[in-house]
Amino acid sequence: MRKNQVILNLDNDAFIIGRRDRYYSAGHFLDFFHYLGDGKSFSLGIGNQIYTPDLPKELPQILIERPFAGILYVEPGFQIRKERWFYEVKILGGQIGPKSKAGQFQRWYHDSFNLPPVYGWENQIEDSWITNLSVTFIHSLIDLGRMEVLIGGNTKFGNLEKSISLSPSIRFGKFQALNKSQVSGSRVGTTQRQEQYFHLGANLHQVFYNRTLDGKSQLPNEIPSFESKQGVGEFFGEFVLNFYHMGLSYGVYYRTKENQQATNQVYARIGLSWLFK
Repeated sequence: MRKNQVILNLDNDAFIIGRRDRYYSAGHFLDFFHYLGDGKSFSLGIGNQIYTPDLPKELPQILIERPFAGILYVEPGFQIRKERWFYEVKILGGQIGPKSKAGQFQRWYHDSFNLPPVYGWENQIEDSWITNLSVTFIHSLIDLGRMEVLIGGNTKFGNLEKSISLSPSIRFGKFQALNKSQVSGSRVGTTQRQEQYFHLGANLHQVFYNRTLDGKSQLPNEIPSFESKQGVGEFFGEFVLNFYHMGLSYGVYYRTKENQQATNQVYARIGLSWLFK
């Protein structure tokens, strides 16, 4: 039985050909899972997220579609896995604003890889400590062996985001039961070693507050105010390959606009994982 797993997820619109630095520009997440026994596990994650307007347009400030925002956080979690059910509770704590160092990180990244310079981070969402509670469930509705229909849900509450979500999806290929599969976020507690499947679905969000849009800017008189849209849809397709200790995934995500001034966007996620005793 493998009791530990480390997972690295990288989100970036640059992973899509022809896309770069637009709205949800990048995210970097490192998570550790430990199996406690009896279907229960503990996790600890660290991550950052970077949000920008559509930088390649080099628009005047008055036409910027969304504010700059950066988040840096830690997030412990607790999971319960059953054969056809999965439950998870996470508590996020961290920093939004200049102290998150998101602007410095993005400038360093662009300078290091000879990408166009980034201007405008002086107008980002102001500094604030953030805390958020997240509760998630996933249920296997129909399992036909090589095809499975899943339904999931999530609610978030805190000063970073207040939202509820519904997530229907379908996967097909060679996969393990929900409680032993990467589709639940981790494979800890399993003796099964291989999975190869496609996963298609949607995350349908009802958003009541999003601090990366609704928060106060450092220079409130320099840029217009923004207001998050209540209904946001995210549609995805991903391929997951787990072979013995190693795991690899690649997914493409299409997100409808998050505020009135913006438009839709596309980004991709690359996932790498290592499962060990």
